[in-house]
Amino acid sequence: AIFADYFDETRFQIAEIDPERYAEFRDALAFDCGITQDDDGFSKILTYNTRRYYGHGIATHLVGYIGYIPPEDVERWETRGYSDSDVIGRAGIEAAYEEALAGQPERFLRVVESGGTVIRELGSAAGKPARSVTLTIDRELQDYTAQAMADAVNDALNNWGGITLGGAIAALDVNSGALLALASYPSFDPHLFNPDNYYNSRVFQRLQSDGRAPLQNKALAEQYTPGSVYKIVTLLAAASEAGSWQNEPFDCTIEWYGQERFGDALPVRYDWRLIEGREATGEVSLSQALAASCNPYFWEAGALMYQQDEQLQTRYAERLGFGRPTGLGAGLGPEAAGSRAEPREITAAINNAIGQGDVTVTVLQMAQLTALIANGGRLYQPYVVSHIAGESVSQPTLLEDLSLDAAALETVRAGMCAVITDEELGTAHFVFDDADYTLCAKTGTAETAGSPNAWFVAYYPADEPQIAFAGVMGNSREGSEVVAPMIRRILDHYDQTSAYVAPFPGWWSSNAYVPLLTQAQALEQYYDEDE
Repeated sequence: AIFADYFDETRFQIAEIDPERYAEFRDALAFDCGITQDDDGFSKILTYNTRRYYGHGIATHLVGYIGYIPPEDVERWETRGYSDSDVIGRAGIEAAYEEALAGQPERFLRVVESGGTVIRELGSAAGKPARSVTLTIDRELQDYTAQAMADAVNDALNNWGGITLGGAIAALDVNSGALLALASYPSFDPHLFNPDNYYNSRVFQRLQSDGRAPLQNKALAEQYTPGSVYKIVTLLAAASEAGSWQNEPFDCTIEWYGQERFGDALPVRYDWRLIEGREATGEVSLSQALAASCNPYFWEAGALMYQQDEQLQTRYAERLGFGRPTGLGAGLGPEAAGSRAEPREITAAINNAIGQGDVTVTVLQMAQLTALIANGGRLYQPYVVSHIAGESVSQPTLLEDLSLDAAALETVRAGMCAVITDEELGTAHFVFDDADYTLCAKTGTAETAGSPNAWFVAYYPADEPQIAFAGVMGNSREGSEVVAPMIRRILDHYDQTSAYVAPFPGWWSSNAYVPLLTQAQALEQYYDEDE
């Protein structure tokens, strides 16, 4: 009915398809739909040249996109030789490296008569050819990372995937700071902003109205409560600087009493095992406390460090890169600094010790921390552009060799490795128990006003580490339940020795979302069972 009133030769733009996909489905399109390409007659296939993004934008928040010059910026761009109808880089690398990617046209100032004849040439400026910009990104790793996040949320739509506000995963080269992968979810196809695209209006409206903010780079611009992944900082500080107490075994109970001994505002605190109905962990070493994510140990450490030096833990966080942007920059948009949340009283220090309270971090900061744990305490400057026109423009930059206490560093590493290998205490053992590769990691579940932020950080492989990962999925469930399976999926594809791609947990798709118990609900069950 829509087409009936038009002439037969009228063209209606129906859809766009990549050349490779068209080649794959050419016969089916011709046979089933009568869509053919005939050079001698009327062709239903039109082709054009334009900017094209691999995988429809597997690294959208890094690469950015192109579009027309905004009306408010036309005058500024005209001074650079552009016209109001030109296309420019509008975000990411496209914007930051506009001059290299676009080049500069040769320009002339001429007196021309009305017929177009040049009367006099007053001046000219030589142009510059467009130059390629090469990133540090490992395309396979980036592809696996972006796909794993999208597949995970889609698989869990009836569960946590239907309520999450999105998240991000970043991967750094442990020994250089080069960014190997960065995916922010939800993402979008950067071609939507390309003026050549006829199909962008409705999708663009959805992007702008989406409460999950898909246009924002969540690995850089958003700061999250870290929860238990921050215990890496606490343990490193305690094992390095605290008194003799930190060398003694610790009884990890369900209940921890800090009011009389330290002045805590709460008369009693409860380990996370209470919420899951588990028994107390029992006596643990420092590394085991990290592997088991024993809250009572870290509350105790936070209180004792505060008594020893009120800013001890904060200073360690600062040394490790927290409370300031990483400086990745490269025009990738705003980068949050996070907050070290300097404690003004002991209750704040106790909360900070387990990554709660007012402590906030970015995904890239957590990847940077994981990298320096893996490489022995060397803090590298993250970077993403390696070459322009084949010439190197970036080299690894060592910001500082932190000279971390060797014994303390080994304690943290042992704890992170036990997260994966310790069948009884390791909080992510069940995720990687049949993996063909090794890694060391830390899980985190950060309380928020809504559902928790799920965290997972890891370095891979366990021996001679190469890659540091950090990932978060906001407002979801536990880190071991949500982000750890995503990292498992990425490494199952990426690792050359892996012969098995583990499925996502079955309960993601088969069960509706069940919120984690609140502490009050868990306490009610706990004391009912005691009675």
